[in-house]
Amino acid sequence: MRDIRSGLTDEELMSKYDLRPGSLQKLFKNLVDSKVVTHAELCQRSDLYRETTEQIKRRRSPRAGLSIRLPIYDLGSGSYGIVRDISETGLRVAGIISSVGETTHRQVYERRPSVVYGKMPMG
Repeated sequence: MRDIRSGLTDEELMSKYDLRPGSLQKLFKNLVDSKVVTHAELCQRSDLYRETTEQIKRRRSPRAGLSIRLPIYDLGSGSYGIVRDISETGLRVAGIISSVGETTHRQVYERRPSVVYGKMPMG
């Protein structure tokens, strides 16, 4: 907190603590959630936090984070991922590459099925 309140920039914090922008953003969110720092204080001192907050406000469909681990399988590519959040218009998945607006066919599963050559077995 000392470094944040002393006026280090986002770039200086990332360099000093070897963080990527996403990791710094997650740290900021945790600090606000735990009431160590206020939303207003971070908006004032961090361009990254302010821009991310504004981007979330501009979304047409608000996202809901998941409190459970939800594995997902992409039927087209054979890739596995984890659903991170969901909205009325889609979902965000870690581990599967896709583009906004792309239609994919995915399957939620309880346990990772046995994999043969990176593909889900049929039958």
